[in-house]
Amino acid sequence: MTMPAHLSHAKESDWNLPITVAVILLLVLLLIGIYKIEISEDSISYRSPLRGTRSIKYGDIERVQTTITTNSGAVPTENRAGPMYRLELYPRGSSEVARRIVINMKIFRLEDIRSLLEVLRGKLPDILVE
Repeated sequence: MTMPAHLSHAKESDWNLPITVAVILLLVLLLIGIYKIEISEDSISYRSPLRGTRSIKYGDIERVQTTITTNSGAVPTENRAGPMYRLELYPRGSSEVARRIVINMKIFRLEDIRSLLEVLRGKLPDILVE
């Protein structure tokens, strides 16, 4: 069986772009799949590629805050670090910003974020979920 003329002259370099695009797409899909929020009866867990999995019990949450930042100098430095659209869960009795759980909201669908906020409002009736 002979190959069609237009395929027999294909060079190896003709495959570089499609292979590169496929590899980049696969890496992006894998990276997005690494992010995960798990809601249980008594706690919430968040998994991200850089920090791994972090969990907090609802009773240990002191403050919940949504934050949208820009790169402008109008926002304090500690609030500019991290994802641009984020949900921050601050543990009770800790003033350390580093101990908070920062959820990157941009990775998830808007409906999922709304559902998460509703769960938090239900589990934390005494705390303002902004």
